[in-house]
Amino acid sequence: MVADITKKCIQKNGLTSRVIFLGWSMGGTVAAALNKAAIKNGLQVEMFVSIASLPPRPGIYSSNTTDFVTMAKNGLINIKPLNGLFLKDMELQNNINSHVIIPENIFLSHFVGNLPIGLMGTSLRYKNGKWTKDLGEALKDSDSVNMWNFPLPAIVRNSGFHSAPDTTESSYFNTFDWGPIIVRKLFQMFRKNIKWENITDRQFSKMEFVSKTGPEHLTKSVYGTHFFFVGKQGAKDTARAISELDIIVQNYRFEAKCYSKLSKK
Repeated sequence: MVADITKKCIQKNGLTSRVIFLGWSMGGTVAAALNKAAIKNGLQVEMFVSIASLPPRPGIYSSNTTDFVTMAKNGLINIKPLNGLFLKDMELQNNINSHVIIPENIFLSHFVGNLPIGLMGTSLRYKNGKWTKDLGEALKDSDSVNMWNFPLPAIVRNSGFHSAPDTTESSYFNTFDWGPIIVRKLFQMFRKNIKWENITDRQFSKMEFVSKTGPEHLTKSVYGTHFFFVGKQGAKDTARAISELDIIVQNYRFEAKCYSKLSKK
């Protein structure tokens, strides 16, 4: 759906096919499947920015991730038990911005709703009226089996205080969770134009340096809660972080083109 809508917007407005996708919270779990659909639609995915999100790797988070949620009548996650955590986050964002950003009644009626269990980052899936563990299906529908097929990830995470244990875990592990994918995608980018049997010492050293430093260079932090981008200050800081990441990624791509021209001296 996202890839199709993006393509239509590009065609309607005469834009280039170069796109940057953002995925917040559970939105990170669609990264691999979205990249596959985007390529099919002729889109050039520069990067997928994890906005404090979960990577599509079922089971990566604590086993108690779903202990605090129950099933609604329609099979979705009953979001009401989480509303208290969300409202606390919003209260703290209000404090950062020195005013009420979204009134509580509007936030509850327009910004939150029940979610499919498949987005939760676990192996649970809705089948025959109940939630059932199915790791095989979780890996298949998230398209996360092959990390080489991911888009290049970059990260904007929240820092400072954290008001909920689950989002604290997400923020704390963000760089480490996406790191293995970042390293592989950068390796793939730099190796693309060179035959491995002809690699020079300088080329190997460059690839090693990029792999070691990539996850750190492609991570930015914004002060706030899991809703750190809500409010003028957080929104500006988030936009700036994404712009900086875009520059870093373009520099990587330029370096990768020059990489094949390196030679021994």
